[in-house]
Amino acid sequence: HVFFWIFFVVILSLKVRVAKRLPRNLNDLEKICKEEWDKIPPEMCANQVAKYKKRLTSVICVLCVRLNVVTVHMVSDCSVFCSPGFKTQGLDPAVWKGGESEALERLNKHLDRKAWVASFERARINMCSLIASPTGLSPYLRFGCLSCRVFYYNLRELYMKHCSPPLSLFGQLLWREFFYAAGTNNPNFDRMEGNPICVQIPWDHNPEALAKWAEGSTGFPWIDAIMTQLRQEGWIHHLARHAVACFLTRGDLWISWESGMRVFEELLLDADWSVNAGSWMWLSCSAFFQQFFHCYCPVGFGKRTDPSGDYIRRYIPKLKDYPNRYIYEPWRAPESVQKAANCIVGVDYPKPMINHAEGSRLNIERMKQVYQQLSHYKGLSEFFFSIANRFAVVCPIEHESRPWFGFFPYSLKGALSRLKPHPGSLTVPAEITAAICPVWVVV
Repeated sequence: HVFFWIFFVVILSLKVRVAKRLPRNLNDLEKICKEEWDKIPPEMCANQVAKYKKRLTSVICVLCVRLNVVTVHMVSDCSVFCSPGFKTQGLDPAVWKGGESEALERLNKHLDRKAWVASFERARINMCSLIASPTGLSPYLRFGCLSCRVFYYNLRELYMKHCSPPLSLFGQLLWREFFYAAGTNNPNFDRMEGNPICVQIPWDHNPEALAKWAEGSTGFPWIDAIMTQLRQEGWIHHLARHAVACFLTRGDLWISWESGMRVFEELLLDADWSVNAGSWMWLSCSAFFQQFFHCYCPVGFGKRTDPSGDYIRRYIPKLKDYPNRYIYEPWRAPESVQKAANCIVGVDYPKPMINHAEGSRLNIERMKQVYQQLSHYKGLSEFFFSIANRFAVVCPIEHESRPWFGFFPYSLKGALSRLKPHPGSLTVPAEITAAICPVWVVV
């Protein structure tokens, strides 16, 4: 106590001003949940997006106290607080270099790419975007090396000088906030039991299938390459996360999202408790999203993304000599082709662990039964309709003709086709890009 008061007196005498801000979020989520939401929000409705948007331009103000910034050069020249280091001989070079200095340097590179920022909403996934970017930011946001507020302030300053920002950039930060808010008053947010917003689905218990998925031994090169990259580098593209999450849960294996979430929590450098749990519930149709009749194909999606199969060859060298025609379906290759590629399916590379067409069909029927049982509860049909009604305000309908996998999973297209957005309503971007991703914040 004596030390505290001495310290306090010294601070007062020096006229030191202390500026305090919430460290991990743009908003005070406890306050928002208490004042604005009577319960955990079941969906990101237009009113909440509008409120967040308003907060970003008013409540979240720039620090009025200018602080001296520690630059990269200052840190590198400092011998007092430098890292003692450790032997790195024999280790592979780090894909992600840690620290705030690296995070700020990457942020500056991001902002320097004004063309990238301007076309953010029109980005498309390809082979290059599947590989970790030297300007990636998501692990730095996860560990606090990069403040989401610093990111927001820099974006705002950039656009004040040039043009209005595409909503998708700020929208990614809003969706991160949403998952944090959804998990704020829900201690069981990361599990099915006792989770009030999670549909109780009778998933299968299959440790052997789970292990094959986690180790990248499913027999589907697209899925195996993704899981191999995850294990080797600690990062995968957000749509790659969608593909393997769907495959594990409602798409093929019918294994609980909780198991997949734990694997991601172990392997992902940017694994964030709220975003990770919320995203797994989302992709498994356990919460936030009910369009269970759409599944990612473990063959077709990869073919559309990387027709040449270079991504497969990079992470599954056993298949490197397969021709493009069979790289995603090596089991269909004639025996002569397999021998020429020095990789026999069933010997050097596993056979597919499941028939995707049959498995996905069966799982869709299972999901139908689950939702039909839920619909028997009083008021649930009205509840789902109200969600669709609110999403009609949030989601742009004019993109209806695009492939479904290019959308945020909240595009309830069946309902949207019968509904019209309110005039002047705020629309959330339809597509996720490889920068900041709300369903898994991936940069």
